[in-house]
Amino acid sequence: MSDYQYTKDWFSWAPKVWEQLIPHLPERKNFLEIGSFEGRSAVWTIENMMEDGGEIVCIDTWQGGAEHINGEMDGAKFRFNENIKIVREKFP
Repeated sequence: MSDYQYTKDWFSWAPKVWEQLIPHLPERKNFLEIGSFEGRSAVWTIENMMEDGGEIVCIDTWQGGAEHINGEMDGAKFRFNENIKIVREKFP
C-alpha cells in the first residue's frame, strides 16, 4: 500500500509516454517541473527516471487555475511536501 496522499489523478496517462523518452535522455540528473499540485509526477520522476545524485526542481504557486474548482487546492501544497518527503526517504 502506498503512503502517498493524492486526491486527483491527472498523471496516469503519462508514464507510458515518458518511459519511451528515457532511452533518449543522455543524462537523467536534472529535472524541472512547472505545476506540481500534489507531487504525483515528481514522485514518479524520482522513482523511475532520475539517476542517483539527481535533482528535481518543482515550481508551483498552489493557487490553482480554472481547472481547480471547489477548493481542490486546499491542502495541495501540504500533500506535495509530504509526498516528496516520503519519496526522498525511499530515494535519498
